[in-house]
Amino acid sequence: MNSHVYVCKKPAYTEERNGRYLLIWDDIPNWMVVDEEACTFIKAIQGETTVEKIAKTFQSITKAPDTAVDAVIHMLKEAKILHEPGDPAQFLPERDKIMSVIVYPTNKCNLRCVMCYNKDNLLTPSDEKEELTIKEFKNFLDQVKPFLAEKKINLQILGGEPLLVPEKTLALTEYASPLFERISLSTNGTLITREFAQKITTIENAAVQVSLDSPHRKTHEAIRGKGTFDRTIRGIKILLEENVATVMNMVCTKKNVHELTQYYELALQLGVPRARFIPLQLAGAGITCGLEPPPYLQLIHEGFTLFEKNPQYRKLMGSDFLSTLARICHICAIQKWCGTGLRLVMLNADGTVYPCPNHHVPEFKAGNIRENSFKDIWVNSPVLKKIRSTYPVTSLNKKCASCPIRYWCVGGCRGETYQMTHSMREPSVMCDEIKQMIIDMFFRLSEDSGVFTNLKKEFGKSLSLDKI
Repeated sequence: MNSHVYVCKKPAYTEERNGRYLLIWDDIPNWMVVDEEACTFIKAIQGETTVEKIAKTFQSITKAPDTAVDAVIHMLKEAKILHEPGDPAQFLPERDKIMSVIVYPTNKCNLRCVMCYNKDNLLTPSDEKEELTIKEFKNFLDQVKPFLAEKKINLQILGGEPLLVPEKTLALTEYASPLFERISLSTNGTLITREFAQKITTIENAAVQVSLDSPHRKTHEAIRGKGTFDRTIRGIKILLEENVATVMNMVCTKKNVHELTQYYELALQLGVPRARFIPLQLAGAGITCGLEPPPYLQLIHEGFTLFEKNPQYRKLMGSDFLSTLARICHICAIQKWCGTGLRLVMLNADGTVYPCPNHHVPEFKAGNIRENSFKDIWVNSPVLKKIRSTYPVTSLNKKCASCPIRYWCVGGCRGETYQMTHSMREPSVMCDEIKQMIIDMFFRLSEDSGVFTNLKKEFGKSLSLDKI
């Protein structure tokens, strides 16, 4: 008999639902949802074990033939649950290079949305404050290039309202196109013109995201302002007529979350290729506007039910809150934190570098590209150094460091937590909700509901097993 020694890791967390068992290994990290038979088997071989013992235990519990044992051992080794003594047995992270760049072409905006995360920094369209020129934006991109990851990098163009400076925005998008896999331009949609649409559609990897917060005029205009609904719908139609990759985006609050089905029906009628919903951010005016995000579990349940009961809407999935969470939960790797200030960087229209939009407050100014090179800021900024030393989830605080889902949650949005608590180390203000939401998603991913069918190719091999 084979007496080769292995170590079988013990799950850090187990939860049962309707005869199915979620097992989470927090330090690999990995998770599986299995039946009672498989759960019993995995727990029976924990600690130091041999191939002989694994085979005997497996056969006594499952009554499976000898030929199945090799496949089981291979699967457990691939999952890092079974490993050689002394092997660290972890799914290591990718190299820490920039994967997301966020740029504000302008801080001017023609609207004053009640929950704007950037409201304190907005300018009026008539403000004469000097902002970065096209040449300066291009120079910034040239300086960032050596720090970019090799693949899956994206550029987000936010603001302000980018279409208040359409020439600058288009020039920036066109220049950035060869450097990034995806470019997403966010707009309130009220200033979209045929000329802009015709020009942006020639940039193959650029998409335009339009904010529409309700399928109903009254609800949308209570947030974005009187007269905005019809202008935004008109802008969406122009983009679609010119074959622009268009995304409709709905910010969900307790007041509009019940409108999701009608929202997706409108998206289907308009013919947009993608629609998304996200919860209200607790940053900037989102904290004081009087609106509240819906409970995360409710939002996930509403979204899942929407796609489960209406398969015709699934083709619009991909960047919504539900899909994003599913993608996060499917990835098994050591994620130190969300990546702000390490894999993500933001450039404000005045040249100031920040870690991300939710850290767009004075104390997180990392430097200005009009005064220092991006390399100098990125490598030497005390602000960025403090973030990189403070935010790793294993040393953030005791609660996060000991949490079994820490490498999927990664401490939540640190910018939101800072703006709510004024502390860099506090657990997320949504801590308990996020934990339950991730556990819920693990179970949902393990089921063959059809909801995530369109995402399976992107997810790759499923981690869910009915039986070993």
